[in-house]
Amino acid sequence: MKDRPEAPKPTTRRTFVKKAAASTVASGALLTGCGPQADEPAKLKPLYDDPHSPVNLPGRDDYQRPPDWGPSTRKNWDAKNVIVIMLDSFRADHLGALGGAMGLTPNLDRFAAESTLFKHCYPEGLPTIPVRTSLFTGKFTYPFRPWQVLHPEDHPLLAEILWSEGFRSGFVSDTYHLHKPGYGFSRGFDDVVWLRGQEGDPYIRDPRIKVDIEPFYKSRTGDPKEADQIRQYLTNRHDWKTEDDQFTPRVMGHALDWLKRQDRKENLFLWVDSFCPHEPWDPPDRFLKQVAPDFSGKKLILPTPGDAEGYLDAAEMKNIQSLYAAVVAFVDHSVGNFLDEIKQMGLYDDTMIVIATDHGEPFGDHGIVRKVRPWAYEELAHTFLMVREPGGQGVQQVDSYVQLTDLTATILDHLGIARPPQMASRSLMPLILGKEEKVRDFAVCCHHGKAVNVRTDDWSYHYFLDGEAKQKPDSKLTKDGPELYNTKDDPTEHNNLIAAEPDRAQAMDQMARDLTRELVEHEQQFV
Repeated sequence: MKDRPEAPKPTTRRTFVKKAAASTVASGALLTGCGPQADEPAKLKPLYDDPHSPVNLPGRDDYQRPPDWGPSTRKNWDAKNVIVIMLDSFRADHLGALGGAMGLTPNLDRFAAESTLFKHCYPEGLPTIPVRTSLFTGKFTYPFRPWQVLHPEDHPLLAEILWSEGFRSGFVSDTYHLHKPGYGFSRGFDDVVWLRGQEGDPYIRDPRIKVDIEPFYKSRTGDPKEADQIRQYLTNRHDWKTEDDQFTPRVMGHALDWLKRQDRKENLFLWVDSFCPHEPWDPPDRFLKQVAPDFSGKKLILPTPGDAEGYLDAAEMKNIQSLYAAVVAFVDHSVGNFLDEIKQMGLYDDTMIVIATDHGEPFGDHGIVRKVRPWAYEELAHTFLMVREPGGQGVQQVDSYVQLTDLTATILDHLGIARPPQMASRSLMPLILGKEEKVRDFAVCCHHGKAVNVRTDDWSYHYFLDGEAKQKPDSKLTKDGPELYNTKDDPTEHNNLIAAEPDRAQAMDQMARDLTRELVEHEQQFV
């Protein structure tokens, strides 16, 4: 009988990341169903010659437990709390504080006036999952990873860091992508509340429940499967009776309940992730009447994504925009109620409060409806970020470019906790406190392997890789080459100046290349 191998030595974080990354690459063929291993599965073998020997699974045998948390890095132990409210698909131009003229957001505007508002904030990677990945890891997803699950090597996450520093944490969300099997976005949180049923979430599957999709649906292709998502959503909400049954007030209500249950109102970290105003745009009637009192026609709350032309006429597009605006107003109302409640609880002035959005939403601005093409134009790429320091300290607005992932380092800096060296996130606290004017010269907004957008000063440069960014089946919209826009004179990005400004376009393209090299060199230290 063979001797048993020596017990493994304690794993350092660097060794953990290196082994995890290597095994992920090694197991890639198995995970994707391609490569020679797909035809010849690896044989499972015991580790040593013993009838009770353990057997490791291929591709997972190198994974070790993450290293222990080690000593605290916290610089001070003042009682501090952090609340983050993430709102999905909220167009920046619908926020009154950023110039939205429809009067939809009185509560958010009031909060913006008491906070530091970052006027030029952009996510480095799109859409929903890459944004959360960068926020939870503090690392750029560009140019490394697309929409994908969190992996064991994504350690430590923000919630895991705070867990090791003595914070009590809660996560409340109806963003069902985060809750999909294997995604892992609840890692590190002490308490988690998932609200099921958004969009196409397979929540209620009872075939006996019948719903009428006709008032809410218009087919693009005539394929019956096209209606699956709207039918699932209507089934999920078939028993709603009042606006309190809708998702946003329930998300905010569960978040408040979590705060109320905490015996100690200090060292709390709460992440509230609201899927609204993401589609389906299904507002309560009173908010739709507020926005569009003469609304008539179908409520196309979940239009099929694609080219707007040939699918939606002008009246239908206007109706969809009204539905979206009404949902924005409803979200603002729900967030306002949440803020009022935490004031009553005495938490408002003792807590860093962050309200942000992950990205916007296209409504025909560049010919498409919904996020069907990887085009980071202003209507999709521009986000808002508001950070309220306890007591309302901080400058009112920041005009320089920041990346949404910078929020991660900002939270750690505010709490006096050292930022892990693998993070590329940069603290915005020097900007909030008025000590510096900028931490970045430019921002990027990218779709992994599809398109790259660079923004600096008053210019926006777009580079489209081959594939759906340039051409997509069943679409008349194509991209023939890079694009360049002067966002001061042309804020909606319609007058392409690439031919008139080739040197500027080349310089901005080089900025993206240099950033890619810097990120790769930084990441190389940890693999």
